[in-house]
Amino acid sequence: MANTYKLTFEHLRVVNTIGVMSDVIKELHWRITATSDDVEPIVQSCYGSSVLDDPTEGSFIAYGTVTVADTKTWFEALTDEDGNNLLQSMKDGLDSQIAAKQSPADYSETPGQTFLDGVAV
Repeated sequence: MANTYKLTFEHLRVVNTIGVMSDVIKELHWRITATSDDVEPIVQSCYGSSVLDDPTEGSFIAYGTVTVADTKTWFEALTDEDGNNLLQSMKDGLDSQIAAKQSPADYSETPGQTFLDGVAV
């Protein structure tokens, strides 16, 4: 299974000031989309938001100068509630969802005509 992933940032929450820093990004709203390499690709995505720690003056990047690469770097450093890398946890979850669709545990079928004709009861 060789899924591909796309990370997008759909919203950034900015606070006016923290100390002497202005236009500070405090929260990332993100979406990760996984696409299978099947002939008919299966696409799964998850959306979330993550609050960032206050930056130090030395590491601060104001909203007006931040790049997608900066936000990606911040996101890659985040951890989930268990202390695991958040990005990897999200990828693993999306992989599981795709695998479940590729090989479902159960399925439903429309019965043939014999079943639709019914039986006397």
